[in-house]
Amino acid sequence: MTIDDVVHATGLIVGKTYTVKGQLYDKATGKALLINGKPVTGETTFVAKASVQDITVHFAFDGSELGGHDVVVFEDLYLGNKKIASHADLNDKDQTVHVTTPKTPETPTTPVTPVTPSTPSTPAPKTVAYQAKMPQTGDAHDNVLAALGVALVALVSGFAGFKIYKKRQA
Repeated sequence: MTIDDVVHATGLIVGKTYTVKGQLYDKATGKALLINGKPVTGETTFVAKASVQDITVHFAFDGSELGGHDVVVFEDLYLGNKKIASHADLNDKDQTVHVTTPKTPETPTTPVTPVTPSTPSTPAPKTVAYQAKMPQTGDAHDNVLAALGVALVALVSGFAGFKIYKKRQA
């Protein structure tokens, strides 16, 4: 689980490097919260951009055994190695997080096995082989193509001759 604690700091000197160190406490015992025998801490170092600034300190830990507990965040503000501010109040509601026990999901019923739709029978596409045949001597199309070719040459020659004739007349 994670807790993000926002610290509102005032009286900062712009350009100076500060560190906010935080630690979680168990409200019921008033002692430091220990997970696997270690205290839960978070730390954020920042350079002040303004004299008043909000800084977030992240706490990441295994909170699976803390359901129903109240956890309180304590913070200390350091300039270099010197502690310049502290906030440690077990009764501060704004610093307290209530850890809820996650709901156990209901056991799902055995899902119905989906019916696989039958594959529709579609006929296989027919493949038609087509080969372009090169014209051969003696083919019936040769006469038509030859006549078109001669007509085209005659037409172009006639047009060119007409243009030359008109040019000489002018």
